[in-house]
Amino acid sequence: MKQTYASMKWLITSCLIGLLPINVFATTYYVSVAGNDSNAGTSATSPWQTLSKVSTRAFAPGDQILFNSGEIFIGQLIISSSGAAGAPIIYGKYGTGGLPYLAAQGATASTVYSYNKGYFELNDLKVTNYLQGNDINNASAARLRGIHLVNEDAGTINYIHLNRLEVTGVNSEHASFTSPYYGGIFFDINGTAVRSKWNDLLISQCNIHDLSRTGLNWESPWDIRSSYSTYGTSAGGGEIDNWTPSTNISIRDNRFEHITGNGFIIRTAISSSAQGNFFNYCGEQISGNAAFCFNTDNFLFQLNEAQNTISKLEQRQAPFTAWSLPDYRSFGKERNANRQNPDELTPKTEP
Repeated sequence: MKQTYASMKWLITSCLIGLLPINVFATTYYVSVAGNDSNAGTSATSPWQTLSKVSTRAFAPGDQILFNSGEIFIGQLIISSSGAAGAPIIYGKYGTGGLPYLAAQGATASTVYSYNKGYFELNDLKVTNYLQGNDINNASAARLRGIHLVNEDAGTINYIHLNRLEVTGVNSEHASFTSPYYGGIFFDINGTAVRSKWNDLLISQCNIHDLSRTGLNWESPWDIRSSYSTYGTSAGGGEIDNWTPSTNISIRDNRFEHITGNGFIIRTAISSSAQGNFFNYCGEQISGNAAFCFNTDNFLFQLNEAQNTISKLEQRQAPFTAWSLPDYRSFGKERNANRQNPDELTPKTEP
């Protein structure tokens, strides 16, 4: 069949478009407390106004959602869309001044929430979730998080990068058995229908401080194994090995300070690392480690420094609880420093 000039032009154009990276068609959106949700949101002079608007809008791979520097945004930010490989959706800031401040004020269980989303970044934001009057010493008090990221039967969720965040002022209870799963940042795998894990997580240059109960934590039901079992075989006690570790987790160059319990706990992971982190006054109001890994393999732990890790039960320095011993086939603890600075043993007042 003879092709017309128009049809050939259309075919060539379509092929060229297919070769372009996805983010060529990306859009940048702006959010300011001085804006209006009826605005287009696509320029700094016509920004959106609320977290609700951002949370209910679908975004395309490569899109950026930028919050005006130094402004306070009340409510919850829901990550509404996934990006794509090479074209993550980026949440960040524009303008000059302090970090944009996201504050749920205890009205929702988390300030930033993601459900089965991947390929996104959170950069240069301040996240709090402080509930006035919440009694953190009461096991029935509110359980809160700053950032809650969920993978529920979604298989492998790839690429979540958290860069230069400040996570603070989360006053979740720290008296119950489940309190370690609340506090600053929580990667949460739920469901047992689909074998699920995280891949390519980066937590870098974040300031995680003045919060209860844990700075950074993971949980997964795909954690059953023994020292002798392999996937699908008996792990003993009537359980079957389902161990599905998350991969390529990097926790680097962060600060964990004034945390009532543990600085961070990493669980059910393989071939991951924590390097160059600083811990100060972890376990400040209850006993806790600066950091430890649980049910992990090939976890590299090096060039970290901890000081003032407090044993609340004895009100003294706890030099042997800064780093917990690795379990299973973890390794590391290379060139980590545990400083002893008993200059202030009185726990700091909750923010």
